[in-house]
Amino acid sequence: MTLDTENAKLFFKLFLPILDYVNLKCHVLENDEKFMEKWTLSQGINIQSALKTANKLWSDDTLIDNYLAQAQLSDENREIVSSWKKHISGKFILERHLKKGSIFIRLDDEKVYLVKGLNSTWSEMLDGMPRPILLNATLLPWKDVIISDGLVALTPVYFGKGYSTEFKEIYMNAKHNSTIFNSL
Repeated sequence: MTLDTENAKLFFKLFLPILDYVNLKCHVLENDEKFMEKWTLSQGINIQSALKTANKLWSDDTLIDNYLAQAQLSDENREIVSSWKKHISGKFILERHLKKGSIFIRLDDEKVYLVKGLNSTWSEMLDGMPRPILLNATLLPWKDVIISDGLVALTPVYFGKGYSTEFKEIYMNAKHNSTIFNSL
């Protein structure tokens, strides 16, 4: 499951300018390379530069407040960006794909999240990779669902049957106890 096309476009319309702001304010990239001038959705995004800048953003929530103080956004869009202060970054296990999204288990606390893709499902993006998959990700609230900022780093690890069974049990317990997070 993914965001609809309109919401996916809105995400990038809101996310790229805040990355641009963080880069210029904190001098993350060499020569103050601007996201908005060089990158468009049709040309693609330099993932390494975006990841480096996003890591700076997610490490300091005051950057969101400072951005919002100067940004010209509608009240609805301002609320969306402000909600990103509730982000969750860290190591996750992608345990399985469901019709409504994919199951992410946070390694720190074993909380289970249902995460939607932006333009492509997680299944499409990670086609052919055996699960469970270890990844570094940042989960974001998006209206009434959870998404990722799209800047995910995979860790090439093969989990044996014991770990795979353990992750499945974590998911099944969360499902049984209705403790899967669908929103942040």
